[in-house]
Amino acid sequence: MKKNNVFWRFVFGAGVVCAFLPLMGAWEEGIRANESIQGYEKAVESLNEASIDENWQLLEAYNESLRSNLSWMEYEKVKERFLPSDIIG
Repeated sequence: MKKNNVFWRFVFGAGVVCAFLPLMGAWEEGIRANESIQGYEKAVESLNEASIDENWQLLEAYNESLRSNLSWMEYEKVKERFLPSDIIG
């Protein structure tokens, strides 16, 4: 009788863990998203108006250069220059 009771307790505990895993994953992903947003906001706050205008003009030039088959290495240079993180928009 006792072995059967231990088995069902184990099954119940495993079920509870399986039920809460998606919730824990969503909670952790929310924390990561919040940290990412805060990092992006800090990077944006550090920009001044002149820097924004300069970056805008350079990005416009970059977009035009895409029509002339920009190489991957050039893209990486532009990305490092303009994107403080992988977040755009």
